[in-house]
Amino acid sequence: MKDKLLILGVDPGAKVGYVIMDLDGNVIKSASRKNLSYESLIKITLNYGRVVVVGSDVSPASSYVKKISTMLGAMLAQPEDDIWTKHKNEMVKGYVLKDTHQKDAMVAAIVALNHVKPVLNKIRRILKKKNKLDKENEVVKLTLTKRHLSVDRAVRMLEVD
Repeated sequence: MKDKLLILGVDPGAKVGYVIMDLDGNVIKSASRKNLSYESLIKITLNYGRVVVVGSDVSPASSYVKKISTMLGAMLAQPEDDIWTKHKNEMVKGYVLKDTHQKDAMVAAIVALNHVKPVLNKIRRILKKKNKLDKENEVVKLTLTKRHLSVDRAVRMLEVD
């Protein structure tokens, strides 16, 4: 499970909400805790895999979310504009969330998933064509964590032609 690639949605504050999901949008963990430090949140995520995208539900992302993203070496995803409460409620419909912090963290995770979905689809399409789907995690890590590295270049770097 340690090699599983993850998305982390974060709602910072006195009580930090967070959602960990896989790249297919399956929720692995949803929780909120008072006074959750950067280090504690990172330690929690490492139990489930490697975070490649950190999401925020507001724009610009808070310094807490930016720092988590930097410390994890993950891509930062944020909405173009703040999301209205009504839209947030629609986005999280069907999820069991205990408080507004978890709700906002779920919205942040969904924002992140939607941000990277086109790239993930392209990676899967290219690797499927080359019959190299076993290289998906490596290409995803390269593409999402190395700034300005295209999918095509990441595939070439791993010599999956």
